[in-house]
Order: sequence, then C-alpha cells, then structure tokens
Amino acid sequence: MSYTRSEDGSWHESTLCDLPYVHRFGVLRGADGRLWLIACTIKGACRKVKNDWQTPGAVYVAPLTGRPEDYDDDHQLELTCLSSCQLQNHGYFASEDKSYALISTAAGVFRYVPPADENGEWAVSCLIVQPTSDMTPIDLDGDGCEEIVTISTFHGDTLSVWHATDTPDTYKLVWTDPEKRDFLHAIWSGTIAGERCALVGNRKEGRDLLRLTFVGGAYQLETIDHDRGPANCWAFSDGGHDHIIAANRETNEVALYDCSK
Repeated sequence: MSYTRSEDGSWHESTLCDLPYVHRFGVLRGADGRLWLIACTIKGACRKVKNDWQTPGAVYVAPLTGRPEDYDDDHQLELTCLSSCQLQNHGYFASEDKSYALISTAAGVFRYVPPADENGEWAVSCLIVQPTSDMTPIDLDGDGCEEIVTISTFHGDTLSVWHATDTPDTYKLVWTDPEKRDFLHAIWSGTIAGERCALVGNRKEGRDLLRLTFVGGAYQLETIDHDRGPANCWAFSDGGHDHIIAANRETNEVALYDCSK
C-alpha cells in the first residue's frame, strides 16, 4: 500500500501491487538516480502446516516511475521476478545511500545492486555461502573494510562474523560466538556513544539483547538486557543522546534504553 498526503492534509491510500508472502522490502537507487522497489517473499505458497518450505520464495523488483497515487487495484506496479527459488528468504539490509541491498537465504548472503542506467541489468553476487537468517554489515575492527555479522541458520542459534578477503565479493569466517542462543532474530549495526557495534537479540531461552564490539583485538559480547525476548532492535540519537529501542515480542513490550547512562 502507498499513502500520499494531499495539500489539504488528507491522506490518499492506493495499492501499489499485490504480493503474497512478502516479508521484506525496500527502495534502492541506481547510479543514474532511478528508484527501484525490491521485495522479498519468504515463501511462494503455504499448505498451512508448520515449517512448510515446499514452495520457496523469490526476489521481485520494479522501477518506481510516476506517482504512487496513480496505482490502484486495477492498475498495479509491474513486478519482475529477479531471483526465484529463494528458500527461507528472510534477511534484508539496505545500505544508507540505498545503492545496494543484502538479502540472506538458506543458500547464503547475496548483494543486489540496481542497474546503473536504463540499459543495464541487476548485479547479484553471492558473498557468503552459509545458511543465513539475518545479517548486517559493520566495520567493527576498524580496518576500513566492513565485516558482515550473521545469524544462522534460519531463526538459528549461531552468531558469526565474516570478513572481506583479498578476493572480491568473498568473505571468510573470522569469529563465532561459542554460546548457542536459541531463536536469534533481532539485529542492527551502527555507532553508539562513538563506538561501532552490532546489536543482536534472541527470542527463546536467555531472551537477551546483546552488543557486539571489537576490543583489544577480539570480538566481545556485552549483555544489555536479559529475559525480554527482542524480535527487532534499532538505535538512534535524540537531543544529543543515543538510545536503543527494542520490540520485545516475548514480553509484549517496547523498551527504550538511554545509552548515555
């Protein structure tokens, strides 16, 4: 759905497209400035049985031309299936400048770059061959190259860090948390209180919110909160103070943490 605000302050609702089982989506920008919708379906169909992955998901794209309010149920955005057979198509990350997206599936982590011009094609590269539920890139060790922090397998229990190698678009495993954490799900990366870090959280057993950093030549985990069960988390700055916000699904709450204290 698209919501457009009119000059009189009212809102107009319109249907951009129908896409069953869509799980993640975003807007990317090509080198020529064109905007693209990229949408990921977690599966293609469901027999209404638990853990049914018989029909894999896919990745769809469409150029965003015209006005959103010009589309409706009878005139929808035309989607193109860019990648089919994407089993457990779960994780999505878009770069800050929207120049690329990372998508994680049971086959690994893939980078999607939109066409540079109207005659170009999408560039899709496999960066990590490892069943991955979610991921986020961040330069934790400060060497100028972004690592990729991953959760594996699907809704899995293993937190790892992968580092870029001298071979383009190839990453190697450099660290794995020795502790298994059931149902890892929340993940974010960025800078908090001047320090690069990643936030992760799991929804079962310890149900922790954790902060991953690189200190003294080693990756380290710090527990921010315990027994809350975060499904998603984010960090932001407001009034000169950094905050973390977590959607604690298992305890039916949204928690706000002041990082200045």
